[in-house]
Amino acid sequence: MQYRDAWNSGYGAREYGGRWNVVGRSIVYASLDPSTALAEVAVHVSFQTLLVVPHVMTNFRVLDAAKVRVVGASQLSAHPDWLEPGLPTPAQQAFGTSLFTEKHPFVVIPSVVSPHSWNLMFDAELAKLNIDYELIGHEQYRLDRRLASAAIAIAKKRRLKKRRGSGST
Repeated sequence: MQYRDAWNSGYGAREYGGRWNVVGRSIVYASLDPSTALAEVAVHVSFQTLLVVPHVMTNFRVLDAAKVRVVGASQLSAHPDWLEPGLPTPAQQAFGTSLFTEKHPFVVIPSVVSPHSWNLMFDAELAKLNIDYELIGHEQYRLDRRLASAAIAIAKKRRLKKRRGSGST
């Protein structure tokens, strides 16, 4: 909830870079559906954090579909590792940054966390120039506690195995 009013600033990506942008570029990372957004957040902060820290689901609409560039996995076939978990390479960040243009301030690309799902990103500065989107609203996001319980049980099981010396998961 801390960043609710700055949802469209791209601050985090500008300060730290991201999988598809270099430091200094204000890119907003979003998902096309709530399930993918949940998976993306969980991989970065954990299900436990989603339970104890209030989160907001922000809904917005792109006003002109012609301003959206769709990048499929086939377009990344020369670099299949770009859709694998791990730190992005400078080449990947430079490629991603080059996708955002005045003609296409929005980019839809496969999720690394859930490859059959899609993320939508936009260049905050370019999109604001022409007001290419509208905010629909914010709502408090509540995680189904069964997901967190399962994740916690798996983590406890791993810690127990590690203490016993097996080290396997």
